[in-house]
Amino acid sequence: MHDFFSDLVHLLKELDPPEGFRREVAFAAWNRVVGDAIRRRTKPQAFQGGTLTVEIEDPSWADQMEEMKGEILGRLQQLLGAQEIRALRYRTRRP
Repeated sequence: MHDFFSDLVHLLKELDPPEGFRREVAFAAWNRVVGDAIRRRTKPQAFQGGTLTVEIEDPSWADQMEEMKGEILGRLQQLLGAQEIRALRYRTRRP
C-alpha cells in the first residue's frame, strides 16, 4: 500500500509550498500519529514557523499531554521530518 505521507514529505522538501499547505499537512500528521482517545480530545489549531499549536478540550488532559509532548513530537518528526515540525504548543480550551 502506498503511503501518501511520503509524497507529501517530498513535496514539502522540493517545492517549498505555501504555509497553508504546510498547515494542512501538519494537521493531518497530528491526526495520524496520535491515538483515537487523544484525537477525540484535541484539535490542531495553528501551524506557524515550525510550531504546531493544538487545543486540548479538557483541562484534565493538559498534564498528561505535556508528559507525552516529546514522544508525540518525535512521531511527527519521524513522519514529516524534523525540519518541518520543530515544536508543539498546547493550549487548553476555555469554557
